[in-house]
Amino acid sequence: MSTLIGTENEDSMGRKITARMKGDVNRLRKWQRRISIYGSIERNLIHALNELNKLGEKLDLPRDILERASYIYRMALEKDLVRGRAIDTIIAAALYAALRYYRIPRTLREVAQASGRSKKDLARCYRMLIRNLDLRMPLANPLQYVRRICASAGLDKKVMLEAEKIIKLAQKRRLTAGKDPVGLAAAAVYYACVLLNVKKTQRDIAIAANITEVTVRNRYKSLSEHLKLKEPVKMELLQE
Repeated sequence: MSTLIGTENEDSMGRKITARMKGDVNRLRKWQRRISIYGSIERNLIHALNELNKLGEKLDLPRDILERASYIYRMALEKDLVRGRAIDTIIAAALYAALRYYRIPRTLREVAQASGRSKKDLARCYRMLIRNLDLRMPLANPLQYVRRICASAGLDKKVMLEAEKIIKLAQKRRLTAGKDPVGLAAAAVYYACVLLNVKKTQRDIAIAANITEVTVRNRYKSLSEHLKLKEPVKMELLQE
């Protein structure tokens, strides 16, 4: 059973304590506060790391990603950024930050679904971590997502290579700046299917990319209007 030291400067019989005893009691009170805070932090970390391990298993992530996410969460805890926020949301946001840091092509939507948190809340916490911890994230490249989308959609290497050429051409013509990399990658994969006469719908690609069909449609429309491709991309176009 734990013993709590009260704030009154009296002994158990209600008698005033001496000045020397008062100093000892004050030191004990200070240690009690430290132990209480330490215990709270430890409980917080245990809960957060358990949740992180569950997410890692669901998303089949390597250990170094989880270690980076743990490091980011500890920094947030030290800066008192977790107070008043759901631990599960912060740890999921830290995991997404770790994925971005290592350029692992997993989307915010995937992490949100695995954690059971809303994409909106997760995005808000992610931005908060980036801002308050001064995290430097590499820019996401749509090329990173092409292989996964093609694999998920059951498409062969020919489609994958064509989609990559479409993205490179779009980058060369400065059409990708400020655009969602996953949406661009999905649109390029669908565009490649159209050019190669592979029967896949926008819905098929949207499901494979874990984004909305509307996103695929809008990004494809933009790419096709600007690139105006009627046949597979020729290497000469990329070398101009």
